[in-house]
Amino acid sequence: MKQAIKLIAVLLAVLSLTFAVSASSTSNLTISYPEEDVTVTFDASTTFSAEQRQRIADFIVLDTPVVQSRAWCWLTGHDKITETVTATHHKEKNLSPRCLLKVYLITTCSKCDYYEEELYSSGYITCCPED
Repeated sequence: MKQAIKLIAVLLAVLSLTFAVSASSTSNLTISYPEEDVTVTFDASTTFSAEQRQRIADFIVLDTPVVQSRAWCWLTGHDKITETVTATHHKEKNLSPRCLLKVYLITTCSKCDYYEEELYSSGYITCCPED
C-alpha cells in the first residue's frame, strides 16, 4: 500500500513539473531592429530554427533576398510549413494608435530553402506612448 502511494506521489510530481515547463514556454520569440525601430515576433511553438527566424526577420525588415536552392523538391515535392509572423513598426504615427502591426503568413519547406511570404493583415495598434 505504501509503495502504491509513493508511486502515485512520484507520478503527480512528474506531471506537475511537465505542466510547469509547458506553461513557461508560451512566451514569444522576438528579433529587434533598433535602427529601423521594428520588432519581429515568432510564436513560441514555431518550428523555424534560429537561423531561419533570422533570415525571415531580415527579409521582412531589411528586404534581404532569400536564396532558394530547391534541392530535390522538384522530384519529391515540397513539405511545406506555414506559420504566422508579426512585425511591429514602432512610432509610425505621432498620435495613438501609432505603431503599425503587420501579420505575415510565412511558408517554408522542411526539405529545402523554399520561402514564400504573404501579408495577411496590417493595422495600427497602441504600443508606444506618445512623445
